[in-house]
Amino acid sequence: MALWKPNQTIGKNERIGRRLFQRQGLKGAKDQKRPDKTFELYHFEETRDRQVSADRLGATSLDPKVKRYLNPRGHYAAALFVPPRLFLGWAVVKAKDLQAPPKGSPFQIAASPLAAAEGIELSENTYHADIEMPQRYEAHDMAVMLKYIFEQNYHHEPCIEAQSRGPLRRVIGWISELRRGLFHR
Repeated sequence: MALWKPNQTIGKNERIGRRLFQRQGLKGAKDQKRPDKTFELYHFEETRDRQVSADRLGATSLDPKVKRYLNPRGHYAAALFVPPRLFLGWAVVKAKDLQAPPKGSPFQIAASPLAAAEGIELSENTYHADIEMPQRYEAHDMAVMLKYIFEQNYHHEPCIEAQSRGPLRRVIGWISELRRGLFHR
């Protein structure tokens, strides 16, 4: 079966994923566990102007070939943060859960494939999409609503571990781990 080629129209059963990156935060007691089936609010915060970045993960279900295509891009994006973060995978929902949420305004999802930037190996993303922020929302309101929708329809799709990458990606991952250790002492 060939790699899914998305068109410009987002289907209602398409799987939309928000990349999850771990970031350092306050550490609680060792026996203090995060409640099951919840995401952190910062997973849905976005700094771009009135759009939240997402990935299209499959036409009617999660496509493993699309996941393999997007996985190295997620690990690469995680290494670009200062300090570098870990790529954890995706929070996934059906597009219709965003287009017709149980509460709040519907969200428009626009296909926005990214072209390759000159000299940057993993910059292109055929499966990129933007979730448009309604005018009445501020960035925090948008993050709260997205967190609510993704938790109501909870699905966490884990990434493929970085060890399965090629030699160059493993070296970049090793450097990121080294930098992470230096920044958090």
